[in-house]
Amino acid sequence: MQMVNTPHGWHTYILRFEGAMCLDMGSYVWNAKVVPHCKFFMWLLLQDRLWTAARLQQCGWPNSYFCQLCYRNLEISQHLFCECPIALKVWEGTTIWAKQTSLHHCNWSGMSGLFDWFKGTLAGAAPAAALGTTLALAILITGQFGRRNRRVFQRKKLTVPQIMSTIQYEARLWVQAGNKHRDMLLSGAGVGPSG
Repeated sequence: MQMVNTPHGWHTYILRFEGAMCLDMGSYVWNAKVVPHCKFFMWLLLQDRLWTAARLQQCGWPNSYFCQLCYRNLEISQHLFCECPIALKVWEGTTIWAKQTSLHHCNWSGMSGLFDWFKGTLAGAAPAAALGTTLALAILITGQFGRRNRRVFQRKKLTVPQIMSTIQYEARLWVQAGNKHRDMLLSGAGVGPSG
């Protein structure tokens, strides 16, 4: 820690972490045109601060160990959003109805971590659809963890078509709530959630 004297007489504490990752969160998370709780959730995800089974295990707290969507791997953020077979099917379905190829997991090769994945997905979107892609990511990311929590705490399991219907319904609500120029999210959106 280093104390710095500023021109205004204020003291600023600067933390220096050797080898720390420098993330440009401002342009990807805090400037996104989504509601604040989604921004905060995306920030937690990119910092790897979600309370997944792996993180609970590191603290010695009770956890389910396996991903609650596929029951195959240790539940870490990277698996939950980028590797889980159920999540990949949801991303494929979203690619189709949102008409955004950057959301398809076949375009994620060479991405080493969550921030690379997040940044690469947004960078791959057509400029005219960038706001809609950010909105789709926000809906999918917050919804994915919500569905995971539904399985953990309520023991309720949704099929991939039910998940897709819920996502499309949420997208429709976002647009109806005033998210203009996000019409790409309404393509094929369902009338209401299933299950």
